[in-house]
Amino acid sequence: MCGRFDSSQRGNGNEGQEPQRAGHVSVVVVGGTGDLAKKYLWQGFFQLYINQISSGYTFSFYGGGLSPVDKATPVFFEILKGVSCPRDMVLERCALLKDQFLRLAQYRRLKTTKHYQVLSQHIEQQLREEGMVEAGRLFYFSVPAFTYADIAEKVNSSCRPASGAWLRVVLEKPFGHDLSSAQALATQLASSLKDEEMYRIDHYLGKQVVSKILPFRKLNKKVLNPIWNKRHIERVEIVLKETLDAKGRIPFYDQYGVIRDVIQNHLTEIMTLLTMNLPDNLNSWEEVLQNKLKIFSVMEPLRVNQAVIGQYLNYHTEAKEELNKTSYMSITPTFAAVILHIDMAQYEGIPIILTSGKMLDERVGYARVLFKNDVFCVQNPSNIHCKPKQIIFHFGHGGLQHPAILVTKNLFKPSLLQDAVGGRVQR
Repeated sequence: MCGRFDSSQRGNGNEGQEPQRAGHVSVVVVGGTGDLAKKYLWQGFFQLYINQISSGYTFSFYGGGLSPVDKATPVFFEILKGVSCPRDMVLERCALLKDQFLRLAQYRRLKTTKHYQVLSQHIEQQLREEGMVEAGRLFYFSVPAFTYADIAEKVNSSCRPASGAWLRVVLEKPFGHDLSSAQALATQLASSLKDEEMYRIDHYLGKQVVSKILPFRKLNKKVLNPIWNKRHIERVEIVLKETLDAKGRIPFYDQYGVIRDVIQNHLTEIMTLLTMNLPDNLNSWEEVLQNKLKIFSVMEPLRVNQAVIGQYLNYHTEAKEELNKTSYMSITPTFAAVILHIDMAQYEGIPIILTSGKMLDERVGYARVLFKNDVFCVQNPSNIHCKPKQIIFHFGHGGLQHPAILVTKNLFKPSLLQDAVGGRVQR
């Protein structure tokens, strides 16, 4: 059975040419039963299916992993059954689409070169039976970076589509564990994949509010530009707190820790969105990238007294059990907070605080720009504290279950984005 897929040709190396005719797209999530796939990826692909149901493309979904088919298939379909429809969708329509989505999906064991060969043969057989032309294959690597090169080689040698169809490979963060390993990984991948076939992404940038930081700044630039500097900003806080532990992810997590897992990518990316010069064209990824790189070039080196790390109480015991080691000492940080400074006259002296950790008091994610408050509070003697002037980009969870951009009433009345992201004046 075939379903519909996105007809966009972005990233296939054919920009400026006529779009390809409709055909079949195979989506393969390597690591299809992992934490990221369970939390985000399958929900995202289901939403894509809903949005593109009449696009003219057909598709199939494959969840790939190392586990045998009989063991992993029930787990895989339990994940898929958990996807949700838009809140305004009629229940009968939702049930129909979820049923169709499940029929389009299957689990495949992808451990050896032979497994990738069998998958390719299956796709080709399905195309013949359905009488469809292949448009392309999308591989999403939802696995640790140290496995990328090996999987890419298997895809290239055994599961690359025939001439005329495109190949796209999505590479998740973190890309390596330091500069040298990232450079080595890039070299290894280049031996199997063309640069235009690779998407190096940070999935956190797909969150609604994160994607709206630059549009919000641009829409309100007449008000924000005069106050987006050291004379008015007291500090910037970027926070991602989790109440969950690392169980089930420890083989990955123990190699990376909280800094490589979320701080050097998710939170640092948000920092650049808040501090970079506004690009003239928000849709130009080249201009956005160059403005981000300018921020990185003027970040002051991080000193020892600007960082705090920690580990929740039971992590060491959990790691020893899950890694099946009797004698083991883990110093992997599960909590970190750092204070950054940007060496620009505009931001001189402004502390930018990045904080994240597991097993904390609440699940919440936000970026907060706190402004200096020069109001002398004498009007109400019972309240000696002035209300803060702040803008909060709330990513969801915690006190606010839905994404929102909040601006305090005593700061300014914002122009709001005309989309699904809520924006309001905070009293």
